[in-house]
Amino acid sequence: VFPFDFFPDTVTLDRTKVTIKKRTFFWSSEIISIRIEDILNVTTGLGPFFGSLTVASRVMSSVDHFKVDYLWRSDALEIKHILQGYVIAHHNNIDVAHLSKDELISTLSELGHDAQG
Repeated sequence: VFPFDFFPDTVTLDRTKVTIKKRTFFWSSEIISIRIEDILNVTTGLGPFFGSLTVASRVMSSVDHFKVDYLWRSDALEIKHILQGYVIAHHNNIDVAHLSKDELISTLSELGHDAQG
């Protein structure tokens, strides 16, 4: 969210990976792409307005999790539900390749929705 972070990070989801772009200064950034099958866990930290997202990965590197701060609370929850749904679908061999974009988002959100929110 802009007033709190002059160089906001972005999270992009597609059918095969999640891409986290961490901006550090003007025209400079670090881009991390994690395949859906390499995601172990997704957690959120939530406040009244804002949230953070942490993605834990099985990839062997010096960093095993990636955090994005200052997301809108609803965006952090939506991304968490979709990513968790993708992990559950992949783990249980549920084929979601044939679904349209809207059906995919709805199905994955439903799969990834936990009791706490």
